[in-house]
Amino acid sequence: MPKRPLSAKSRRTARTLGDYVSTFRRLQGLTAEQVADRAGITRNMLRKLEQGDASVGLDVVLEVCRVLGVLDFVTDGMNPYETALGQSLAEQNLAQAGPPMSRSVDLYTSLPSEAGQGRTNAQPKCLAKCSL
Repeated sequence: MPKRPLSAKSRRTARTLGDYVSTFRRLQGLTAEQVADRAGITRNMLRKLEQGDASVGLDVVLEVCRVLGVLDFVTDGMNPYETALGQSLAEQNLAQAGPPMSRSVDLYTSLPSEAGQGRTNAQPKCLAKCSL
């Protein structure tokens, strides 16, 4: 199967992500070998990720982020209810749907400090928005 070409913006994002991974590794005083070993990948694979090679698998990205202690930031950054875009889209969808035919439940909570989970304060988090 031929490889699909990557957009210029996606190539830039892959390079930026690689730079961030490399910077986090260096700020923690870790060698490429240490991170690769802890993530269960080869040094060459880590090098590809740090150089912005978009062919690196998602599994590699996730494991390296876990090793560097930034995996929660990755998932939090993708939470649609925590981004301006996601919140705007949710509001638009609710406005278009009109009044619910059944009762609507917003499952919001304040997450307490979770030791070792990258969260140090209690901020409102939307867990789900659903109709019952």
